[in-house]
Amino acid sequence: MVKDVCQGISFVYNNIVYYSGDTDRIYLMGQSAGAHIAGCALLVLAIQESVKGENASVKVSDLKAY
Repeated sequence: MVKDVCQGISFVYNNIVYYSGDTDRIYLMGQSAGAHIAGCALLVLAIQESVKGENASVKVSDLKAY
């Protein structure tokens, strides 16, 4: 589930401009189990960012808020 959420976040970040969205206004939220999975996804994205550096698909700082 966490991997799916990470892929979803990456898709949204990389394709939001095609839907007239703004990459500076991406918020990640969830309630109960969804919040837990979102938090785990943030951790996975942070680990990927620390390993891949600038080559990471999405950086945690790219998200406006959690």
